[in-house]
Amino acid sequence: MRLVSDKLRLLLEDIFLIYCAWVAFFSFLDTTTVSFAWKSEILNPIRAILFALVCMSILTKKEWTKLEAAEVVLILMAFIGSYMTFHRRFIVDAAVLIIGAKNIDFKKILKVYLAASMAAFVLSVILSQIGITQNFVFVQEKRSLRNVRYSFGHLYVTDFCAHLLFLSGIAVLLLINYERKVIGAVFLLEALFCFWFCGAFTATICFGILFCMYYYTFYLKKVNAKENKKGWAFLMAVPAFFSEIMIALSLVYGKDINWMNTLNRLMHERLSYGKEGFERYPVTCFGQYVELRGNGGSEVTPKDYFFLDCSYVNILLCHGIVMLVAVILIMTVNIYKAWKIEARFLLVMLVIVCVDSIMEHHLGDIAYNPFLMMIFANVSWMKEKTV
Repeated sequence: MRLVSDKLRLLLEDIFLIYCAWVAFFSFLDTTTVSFAWKSEILNPIRAILFALVCMSILTKKEWTKLEAAEVVLILMAFIGSYMTFHRRFIVDAAVLIIGAKNIDFKKILKVYLAASMAAFVLSVILSQIGITQNFVFVQEKRSLRNVRYSFGHLYVTDFCAHLLFLSGIAVLLLINYERKVIGAVFLLEALFCFWFCGAFTATICFGILFCMYYYTFYLKKVNAKENKKGWAFLMAVPAFFSEIMIALSLVYGKDINWMNTLNRLMHERLSYGKEGFERYPVTCFGQYVELRGNGGSEVTPKDYFFLDCSYVNILLCHGIVMLVAVILIMTVNIYKAWKIEARFLLVMLVIVCVDSIMEHHLGDIAYNPFLMMIFANVSWMKEKTV
């Protein structure tokens, strides 16, 4: 009986990983210029079968604590409620993946997610470079530095750079056992690439931070700095802190306040568009349709441009209060789990995701952020790794 139970558990785990790969691959392609005319007719039935099987596997999981059960209820309310009002693709799939990852080795999830996403990434870049799909080149005269920006087959340059940032971080997490110092240097090369070819300052800064922190973790391991664990505890406040700061700044932004005007320019008008968003749309529990008109998918900037790049403001207005609370909770619990097992680079990567989300809208999107699936997953494989 035990053998049958173990085989069933492994089978359900494999089905979950296949579903994870499916969602990762096709949600990724939604951020690129790659399009398959046959995608819906052929793939929707496959998605429905995998979706149903993973939902069934969730019902077999009995190891939920009361706190985890409450978190599951919040996540279901947030994602299903948001889908019912905003109707964005893959929202419900993300909820099923988050809950279905319960007790599954997060290393396996990251491997599958990385393989599927890298396949989509390479496919989109290659097809754009050989002329099969569109490769947008954005010439933005208002930018003082690097005003010619290449998207490499993605809908916008920051989509390409965000994928590169997240996938690079995942790859290094999976290679952490090798502890090769040269791996960290790749972050520096990627920072230079994002700056020179994409003019993506947020990605450049994030890669720079990863470069510094990667080598800092080597120093901590060298001196066996276990006593520094308490010093990292404050990072658990990062998701809520950034969320509160960006929402507050957007709400109180005023053109006549010099320092806020300067900050708004440095942040490429994130505050002014956030302010406009709050003036045009109310804050709701489960979100609403917000008409976003950005640069993505066209080389011509719309005359009535309006986009909520900041993840915290974007989630609050588009997906609602419940979704924002759920995503902040997920990231906070993830940071706590990484802090508890002293997985320093995992901790750094989670904080980088929150930093990137100040300027970009990728925090709650499963196409970019696989760490949403970490909250219930098994992260014990990182326990003995101090890098």
